[in-house]
Amino acid sequence: MTSTRDLARTPQLAARLAALRRALLVAAWTRGLALVAACAAAWVAWAFLADWGLRVPTWVRAFHAVALVAGLAFALWRWLVLPLRRQPDERALALLLERAHGGRDELLVTAVELQRAPGAHDPELAPRILAQADDAARALDTRAALSWRPTLGALGLALAALGAWGLFAAVEPGLVAQFARRGVGADLPWPARTRIELELSSADANARFERSADVLHARVPRGARIDLAARIDGVDPGSVELVASDGTRRALARAGPQLYRTSLLGLSQLATAGGGRAPHFEGWVVGGDDQDERPRIVIDVEEPPDVASLALSIQPPAYTRAAARIEPSGSARVPSGARVTVHVRVHGDVVRATLRDEDGGTEHALARAPFPAAAAAPTAGAAGAGAAADPAAASTAAAPTAAASSPAGDASAAPVDAWACELALTHGLRYRILLADARGLVNPAPGLNSIEVLADRPPRVDWLGPEGGELAVTANGALRIRAQVSDDWYVAGLGYELTRRPSAPGTAPSARIALPLGAPGAALANSVPAAEGAPGQLLPRAFSSALLEVAQLMPDAPIATQHDLVLVASDATEPLAQEGRSSSLRIVLVRAEELLRAVQGDLARPRMHAEALAKRMLERAARYDELLTAHGGDDAWESADLQAAHALLAGVLRSRGDSSTLFRELAGLAERVVYARVDEASAPLCARLDDAQAAYASAGPSRDAWRGLCAQRRQSGLGDGGAAALLVDLVGLALELEQPHLERAEAALRAALAAPTAENLHAGLTEAAAAEAAARALLERMQDGIAEWDNYQAVIGLTRDILERQQALRDRTRSESNRR
Repeated sequence: MTSTRDLARTPQLAARLAALRRALLVAAWTRGLALVAACAAAWVAWAFLADWGLRVPTWVRAFHAVALVAGLAFALWRWLVLPLRRQPDERALALLLERAHGGRDELLVTAVELQRAPGAHDPELAPRILAQADDAARALDTRAALSWRPTLGALGLALAALGAWGLFAAVEPGLVAQFARRGVGADLPWPARTRIELELSSADANARFERSADVLHARVPRGARIDLAARIDGVDPGSVELVASDGTRRALARAGPQLYRTSLLGLSQLATAGGGRAPHFEGWVVGGDDQDERPRIVIDVEEPPDVASLALSIQPPAYTRAAARIEPSGSARVPSGARVTVHVRVHGDVVRATLRDEDGGTEHALARAPFPAAAAAPTAGAAGAGAAADPAAASTAAAPTAAASSPAGDASAAPVDAWACELALTHGLRYRILLADARGLVNPAPGLNSIEVLADRPPRVDWLGPEGGELAVTANGALRIRAQVSDDWYVAGLGYELTRRPSAPGTAPSARIALPLGAPGAALANSVPAAEGAPGQLLPRAFSSALLEVAQLMPDAPIATQHDLVLVASDATEPLAQEGRSSSLRIVLVRAEELLRAVQGDLARPRMHAEALAKRMLERAARYDELLTAHGGDDAWESADLQAAHALLAGVLRSRGDSSTLFRELAGLAERVVYARVDEASAPLCARLDDAQAAYASAGPSRDAWRGLCAQRRQSGLGDGGAAALLVDLVGLALELEQPHLERAEAALRAALAAPTAENLHAGLTEAAAAEAAARALLERMQDGIAEWDNYQAVIGLTRDILERQQALRDRTRSESNRR
């Protein structure tokens, strides 16, 4: 390689080539060292990530170190030594410089070669060429012959890698130092990427927590809820587990970013306790690379005081006539004014017991008192969930139960830890029992109990008869009143008050007249004296029936007088009995002929019902004939014909309801005439009917009573010749219409439709048609009877009007004669 000193004849060219050589050396050194530094930084970064992320063993770290040294040696040889050894000579530099400026005549190269071998060229031509080359070199710039882009790129890569490492070292000097120490062979652990901070909490005010560097210690009462929160500092592992000392695991639920939660309820270590020890739990939380089992969680469950059993000693008020009783529970229904003693049997060393009224917000202190043996006996085996065996409770359970008759139970019961307080209740009570022991622990989640107080309402009086709010009576008649009285506890008495209408303001009703009371259906006195009678027996539901004579009820009352009759019942409440009043029954005193005329007008309604019923039965008769004619043999019945048969059954059911309504209307009219005793023939009918329905304890007319009266009249002619006889006969026809005729038609249709063969349907429709034909015959007789009674009363009324006019004419004639 020719030195630039050999180019003395072309000093400008020698200077340019020397400058170009220096630039190439700088570029080679810079690029080579930059690439070596970048590769070293990259390999160190990979080794760091592998070691920090995977926690590689020592031999892997040694391999990384050897690979780093070998890689650096290869990089120095490849990117520094080789480029330096391959630096170009002056001829190559001249060619590079000349071509960088677009020269193609190789003037600079020729000048270098002429100076290398001066004797090999023409002595006259060489000076001229050298001069031209030196002049040309003076104008050339060496920077155009070299591109610094690869060098600057390598330098930038190296600076970025080294800068990243420097920044990381400034941010995490500990990690870098730890990596360096581990890289030189020190076996030191990496710091955890995930750090879990634990927090225990409980809503129970009695829970106590202690925290040290390695232990979280909690003391909580039984039944308290314990919440565990794990806050993540560092890398979120994605899953966090609670590990118990016995190896069981429970995953914590994610509750937010970097936060996990769980409840420690239901852990088997907290559910049971063996060897007489209290329930105990020990464990730790792991997640990610935080596996150091620190801090440890230690939970000790303390047994708080608790209610073992409740009992209520109930002393009912005197008006209930009820005996004292013991309720072996904390809830009951008691009458208003009852005195209730709440007994509580407890577990634990209780120093304070309180009954808290949840509605009123008041508290009542409990005092130590024996627990009733009658209540302890059935509950000793099940004093409460989680209750320990209690010898005192067992001895209490073994005590005799005869103390149930005493409101406080057996005072000599075994001395168990029991408390009590007495309350006088006039309204409902919802309460909780609050207990506290010497440690300050209270019973967890005290249960809610309730005592329902039943208010003593006034007795209720319901009319059973007569029906309707108004009744017309005659001076010679009577009325049978039937009523039902009910009370929350006992009915002490029943009477009636009679008030004349219209009356002056402030007019007091007549003296109350007592009525007999008895159980429904019992035989009672058939009449009531005018003086007040003795109260009846005490019953919660009583029946009263009495025959009141109009002559005694309204003595010397003029015609058209109106009175209101009200039934008044009283209970046994002390000191002031409560009274219940019925609706008023308006009683109007009328003459017999006015009563009959009113009944004649009221017969229009049964007459219309009978006509409508007869019309519907005739329509069904035509339908019977159509179906029987269409299916005279064994022809199969189509669905339309079966629907027609069902329609016939529905019509029969409706007719039965109409016949029942017809019976009630006719029986009501007949009863008015019978009890009015409008003539002497009505008296035996009244006596017989009254005897039959005196004990009838339901509303409305008694079918049995009317059926018996009609049968006796047919046999003996009872009441013949009287105005009520024909009405009684009409009632008998209504009963016979309903049963057996319409009942037989219904049964025949139901049997035929239950097994709808052609034979069964034909037989059933034939029998139903026959039964309805008999019913239509009865209905025609009934219509004739109504018309006959109507005509008879019309004739009687006309005759009465003629007689009254003749009497008036006779009186006027006599008056005129006396005047003359």
